[in-house]
Parts: sequence; structure tokens; C-alpha cells
Amino acid sequence: RDLGLDVCPVETGPYLRLANKEQPLSKYFYVAIQPIINAFGHPSVFNVNCTRDGLLLGSGSPSFSHDELVFSLRKP
Repeated sequence: RDLGLDVCPVETGPYLRLANKEQPLSKYFYVAIQPIINAFGHPSVFNVNCTRDGLLLGSGSPSFSHDELVFSLRKP
């Protein structure tokens, strides 16, 4: 928040998945949202990725320093 960033609206994950059709293979990023509870009962955020199976929208938790995060600009 000190950098002028905020969490994204929850619809950002599905929107980015539909809009980003040219995402490179094995490139993924996490969308900073208020955590959702995944199928296993764990708090997660959306991840948008591209695998050999195609373009996917999943859930997970960023855990590595090289994971890319998407934030929203804070409204003044």
C-alpha cells in the first residue's frame, strides 16, 4: 500500500485469463486479491498460467521470490 498498490477486484483473474491469449508456455503470474478458499480448504489467490494443456486459471499461493504478482493501482 505504501507503493500506491492495492489488491485487485476478484474478477481480475478471470478477465486476465480471457484477455491474455498470447501468454508464453510456462509463464504464469498470481493476481493479488483478497484470498479465496480453494478446493482443499486453503486460502489462495488466482494464478493465470499457460501449460501444454493450454491456458489455465487456477488458484495457489505465491511462494518463490521470482513469482510475478499483479496488483491494482490505488485510487486517490
